[in-house]
Amino acid sequence: MKTEVRSLVRELPTCSKRSDKKGIMTINEEKLTERIWLEVDRVGWLREEVRAHTEKTFKKRGLALLTEAELMQFIEHLKSLPAFSS
Repeated sequence: MKTEVRSLVRELPTCSKRSDKKGIMTINEEKLTERIWLEVDRVGWLREEVRAHTEKTFKKRGLALLTEAELMQFIEHLKSLPAFSS
């Protein structure tokens, strides 16, 4: 029985889509999401701008639906933007 479980665990994908996981975020995804919000604050975006970007770029309505790879891509995009200055 233990060997069956171990072999099944090895077969699990390391990065699955949010719809497969019913909205449960991994610790890494939570950290990536926190980093996104820090970058969003830095560039001065509003929540509506975040949603518009995720819809346009990833065809998804919010961060909770993005995969780890998409979250990392979004971070890189935000890091490329200049800081907001008032």
